[in-house]
Amino acid sequence: GVSWAGFRQELTAGQQSWFPPPAEPAQQLLPDPVDVASAVDEVPGPAASFPDATASAARPTAEALFALADRARAEGRVADATRALRQLTERFPRDARAPLAGFTLGRLLLENVRQPAEAARAFALARSLAGGSSALAEDALAREVEAWRAAGDASKATARAQRYQALYPHGAHIKQVMRAGKLPS
Repeated sequence: GVSWAGFRQELTAGQQSWFPPPAEPAQQLLPDPVDVASAVDEVPGPAASFPDATASAARPTAEALFALADRARAEGRVADATRALRQLTERFPRDARAPLAGFTLGRLLLENVRQPAEAARAFALARSLAGGSSALAEDALAREVEAWRAAGDASKATARAQRYQALYPHGAHIKQVMRAGKLPS
């Protein structure tokens, strides 16, 4: 089974999915463009500062920011969700929720805001925060390849696809990554 942010889904042998699952199309909004934490190659840099996402607390906790982002996503308030996720990854990079927050930020930027280069940087941040060879790091690298391809940066898409192939030669997303990275089978 796969668990994330208080949810759980059982998968059968050979079954694949993205986690957390994509937002419903009806919830997709296009907020004003926003900046994302800058990431250079493999090591993301510091995120920009954002105003507090809640009116009730000047310095919300990581738990409060994650809950705020989930609520905002459920209500279709993508801009609020991205702000809360950025704050969480910036203020609490060692919190257990930070890697998932970075990954979710990447998904929102790629799927809802349509900023694939910013999404790729968020997926790189998620990968960096997750560390090692966790399932989230693998998924983030696969999504980073997809985002760089969508951004029109073939060289970065290919480089990340080669990295995925080297790290996860039998990974869950190898076929999609090879295709997006334009690598021979």
